[in-house]
Amino acid sequence: MPSLVVPPTDFYTRNTSITWWEQVERRNQRLWRLNAYNDIAHLQGIGAVESVRWEDIHPASPVPTEE
Repeated sequence: MPSLVVPPTDFYTRNTSITWWEQVERRNQRLWRLNAYNDIAHLQGIGAVESVRWEDIHPASPVPTEE
């Protein structure tokens, strides 16, 4: 199959997730860090009386080996 042609595809997805990657520099190397996998943060606030204040949400502190 030629690589310049989009192959025919079919997706029947019942569930999806959000996967969040971030490119970071550590020890003079560019690395990809997986920040969130299969999380449900995008579902927070559905049906809630008060909406989620996304600007107040922060990731957990890195473990000592990540610093």
